[in-house]
Order: sequence, then C-alpha cells, then structure tokens
Amino acid sequence: MYETLFVIGPPRTLYDMIPFIVVGMLLVAYGVWNRKRQELLRWVAPIIIGVILAALGAVDTVASQGRHEALYRAYAEGRCEVVEGVVHLEHEEPIDGHDIGEFGSVGDASFNIGHSPAYGTTVAHGGLLREGEWFRVWVYAGAVLRIDRPMEADAPASATPTSVDSTVLE
Repeated sequence: MYETLFVIGPPRTLYDMIPFIVVGMLLVAYGVWNRKRQELLRWVAPIIIGVILAALGAVDTVASQGRHEALYRAYAEGRCEVVEGVVHLEHEEPIDGHDIGEFGSVGDASFNIGHSPAYGTTVAHGGLLREGEWFRVWVYAGAVLRIDRPMEADAPASATPTSVDSTVLE
C-alpha cells in the first residue's frame, strides 16, 4: 500500500495574466490621460512600460500554461516513467534560494525540483524528496508528476530501486 503525497493537477486557467494586463492598462491610461499636461517622456514612458508589462505577463503565463498542460497530459496518458527506490539528491537548493534548484534521482530516473510547473518544493522549504528516503515517483522530462510513499507496514526492507510500468499501477 502506498500513500499519495503529491499529484500534478490540471492546469490553471489563464487568469494568472490578469494582474499584468490590468496594471499595464492602468499605466497606459495614466500616460494617455497626462499627455497634454506633461512633457513627452513623462507620459510616453508609462505607456511603453504598461504595454511591455502586459505583453510579457501574457506571454509568460501562456508559456507556463503550455508546459503545465504537456506535463499533466503525460501523466494522465501514462507516458511518464515510474520508479521506486531511495532518493539521491545530487544538489540541494540553499535555504536562501535563487539557485539552479534541486536535482537528483530515484533509480534510473533523474528529476529537477524548483523550476517546473509540477512538484517544486525543495528540501530547504519542507520538500518531501529527501536524501535516503524511499519513494515511488512518476517522472516525465525531468519533472516530478506524482509522489507516493509506502505505508509504514509496507516499507521496503531493501534499498534496491526498481522500475515499474505505469500502466500496471493505474
């Protein structure tokens, strides 16, 4: 028996870009409203910044949604690699962050935590995948899509990792 600790959810809606668009539109409106009261640079700059902010926010949100959708679809269709074994972390992110993230492996499957729309909680911030712990993980393109832990009574006696066919487990 396993206890499921994390499963990737369906992608969120594109509402994440609304704050960028609203702030961008407010800056554009401010610039247009002040165009006759101020010199050229003081009313054009907010318009340019507003357009850039709205455009970059929208592009980043759409790109992130596309990646999340691809990962979720891979999990839902069973195209991910399922491995079971002891976690080996090759690099842990420091508590102050701003690093390349954490990367490690379980069995033959390598993963990266911290820069993915899938599982992203590093050990420094209370993450589950700690060095030496036994887990069953679903991995696709380096992203962890699901994490299962064996129940206490079913904990494995050996630390030999095994690969499992994902179609059997569903």
